[in-house]
Amino acid sequence: MVQARWGYVNRNYSLLTIAQSIGMDGHFIIEQGARTWNGLYMNFNGTAGIWRKEAIVDSGGWHYDTLTEDLDLSYRAQLKGWNTKFIFDVVAPSEIPIDVNAYKSQQHRWAKGSIQTAKKILPQVFKSKDGFMKKMQACIHLNQYMVHPMMIVLALLSYPLMFLLKPANRISVSFTMKIVWCLILLGTFAPSFLYIISQKVSCKDWLKRCIFIPALMIIGCGIAINNTKAVIEALLNMKSDFIRTPKYGVIKRDKITTIKNYALAVNLTSFGEIFLGIYCLAGFIQYLMNKEFIFGYFLLICTIGFFYIGILSFIENVKRRRAMY
Repeated sequence: MVQARWGYVNRNYSLLTIAQSIGMDGHFIIEQGARTWNGLYMNFNGTAGIWRKEAIVDSGGWHYDTLTEDLDLSYRAQLKGWNTKFIFDVVAPSEIPIDVNAYKSQQHRWAKGSIQTAKKILPQVFKSKDGFMKKMQACIHLNQYMVHPMMIVLALLSYPLMFLLKPANRISVSFTMKIVWCLILLGTFAPSFLYIISQKVSCKDWLKRCIFIPALMIIGCGIAINNTKAVIEALLNMKSDFIRTPKYGVIKRDKITTIKNYALAVNLTSFGEIFLGIYCLAGFIQYLMNKEFIFGYFLLICTIGFFYIGILSFIENVKRRRAMY
């Protein structure tokens, strides 16, 4: 299988599309390149790729028991001994979701499908003759969306800490937690560096685009409830339909035309996002009052992210329904 790099015709449509494009650039330019050049497991991205018919047939054909049949087939083919290759210089134009509801739907499908594939494929990976590091890479790759439930747990636990810790123990515990948080903050430099490098090698205005990396972090937090729901559904073997991501063929904001068939209903995750936005805001204020700034930064990012994703979902849905009727 040969996979080309995605380009984005509506990259600069809005803050949401800019942030998404930065994230996808990091995936293709750094992650996919590193996987193919180091002989690690690499996935077909569903489009902009070429398969050998023999590879598909030998791997058992397309399966429909996961929402990411492209990811599933990629791993089965590589377990059969077929090679994959990422071509950096071939860029295929694509369109990024321009509204939050479509983005949430796409992320839900990717998150749920990845966990479904992990449950299906990882036992075969662990039984294979691959080396330990390659098996661990596959495990991390297929379970990458597990980070979102962890983010939710972290956000929920951060606020009560101020009330659960007794003043006499707060200094020692707080000191320990600050060390932990310093390590977490240190860990953020690697992803940030990944996105900076991906912009530098792909965009002439890369310095200008790097300004939007914090927006990617904020949206990554805001989408956590949506993706956590997807992860839980996959773990509980709950089935769902494949929902196609809307495509509008627009580049500029004044060119959008609402298509009735693409109207997406607001789901219950929007209520959860707004609720968690309020919860994290209260926690952020509490940490400011207690001068626990390291904890507060994370809650501030979560507050902005949850409010952005949740509120924008409602706004865009109302606009669509007005256009429909």
